Amino acid sequence: MIAPDSSVTVAAAASWHVAHDTATAALAADQPGLIAHVAFETTAALSRMPDGQRLPPALVLEWLERRFSPIWLTLPAAATRRGLRAAVDAGVRGGALYDALIAATAAHHKCTLVSADRRAAPAYAAIGVDVIYLVCD
Repeated sequence: MIAPDSSVTVAAAASWHVAHDTATAALAADQPGLIAHVAFETTAALSRMPDGQRLPPALVLEWLERRFSPIWLTLPAAATRRGLRAAVDAGVRGGALYDALIAATAAHHKCTLVSADRRAAPAYAAIGVDVIYLVCD
């Protein structure tokens, strides 16, 4: 199973996004799982965009519920602690720790993470999750 990060879900949900077609195609290839933290990031990002691009949080949630399995992927407490330890030991810090949380959740559920965000690569590598990086022109 694949699980997208928010770089993919934001692009797929927003028809105006430059990577919309690529992200939509990536999600169509498999029945993707949705990491709960990604749902929060997606809703936050799309509801804070500038006028003309901003979506109401309720609309984003409706899209997420329609597009993804009703069972969102979460990380049990012990796995959360192990994931944070692995990230910290690898030198991951700041906002990249949220990328590590997403990676740890995907890895825990044996999902391949799908991302358009190469900046997250060090955090994803620290956790050891399999990742497919989209090429967005």
